[in-house]
Amino acid sequence: MKTKIITIAWAVSIALGITLTTGCATVTSGTTQKLQITAKHGNKTIDNVTCTIQNSKGNWTLNSSHTITIPRDSEALDVVCISENKKYSGTATIMPSYNKNNLWNIALLPLGIVPGVVGFAADASTDAQSKYPNSVNVTMQIIN
Repeated sequence: MKTKIITIAWAVSIALGITLTTGCATVTSGTTQKLQITAKHGNKTIDNVTCTIQNSKGNWTLNSSHTITIPRDSEALDVVCISENKKYSGTATIMPSYNKNNLWNIALLPLGIVPGVVGFAADASTDAQSKYPNSVNVTMQIIN
């Protein structure tokens, strides 16, 4: 009997430890992320470029080489840039990748651990399971 109680206590301790030391991507990495855009023509960085970025959660404007905080999204991020002197323009479409922090939820699902289910649902509803690269290079073309 004593061995059974110790075994149960050990199993509960391990489950509790896993639950407390892992978390859903919503908690561990948030629902927003920083993004920097650099405008390039060949190997040359183009300065004084205004970029408009858009995903299903909204649109924002920033100057290239600056950083902006945007909401994570499972949809593509469209980027349109134009230089101040109207000499260069460029576009890019950035697809999100899978946020590895969400893997703990998936790993815990087969075990029937409630936090895994709740975490997975939270990440899916906030798009925290998705992420864009932290920096994006937009290839600029000369406008004729």
